[in-house]
Amino acid sequence: MEHYSSNVVILSFGVAYVGSYLAITVCEQYRQSRLGVVELRFPQATYLALMSACLGGVGIWCMHFVGMSAVSMQDADGNIIDVRFDIGLTILSLVLVLVFATVGFMISSHDGMFTKSK
Repeated sequence: MEHYSSNVVILSFGVAYVGSYLAITVCEQYRQSRLGVVELRFPQATYLALMSACLGGVGIWCMHFVGMSAVSMQDADGNIIDVRFDIGLTILSLVLVLVFATVGFMISSHDGMFTKSK
C-alpha cells in the first residue's frame, strides 16, 4: 500500500519551477551574450555550467528526489518499507543529468532559428 504526502509533491513542483526559471533566465543571458547584446561578467563556459547545474541539479534531479520522498510504502502486514539509495548510483545519476543538461543547453543556445527571429 502506498501513501503520498501532498505537501511534498507540491514542494517537488516548486523545486522544478525554480530550477526551470533559473535555467531559462541564464540561458537567455548566455544567448544574448553570444549575439553581443549584453556582456557577461564570467566566461561563457561558466554560464553554460551554471545553466546545466540549475536545470540538472535543481530542476530535474532534486525534483525527482523530493518527489520520491513523498511516497510512504507499507507491506501487506502494515510494516513501513524503508527506501534506501546507493550513493554511487545516486552520484552517477547526478553526473549524467548534468552532462545531458549541458549538451541540451549547448544545442538550445546555438539555435539558429531563434537567433534569426529576434
